[in-house]
Amino acid sequence: MGKILMVVLILGFIYLFIVPSFRKSTKKDSKDDKKEIQNFVECDKCSTYIEINEAIMSGGKYICKECIRK
Repeated sequence: MGKILMVVLILGFIYLFIVPSFRKSTKKDSKDDKKEIQNFVECDKCSTYIEINEAIMSGGKYICKECIRK
């Protein structure tokens, strides 16, 4: 009877303290998945890297807004 009680206590300890730590780590991973991945491209004229949504494509090449103004 004492051995069974000891096994139950050990399993309860594992369930209460170890299993929740694995659940927290998976929640952190899911938050990282929600972040949008931003792609950067190199400006053909000034060689700086800019976000692809801020770049302008001209002649099959990406150009930043500052180079367009020049």
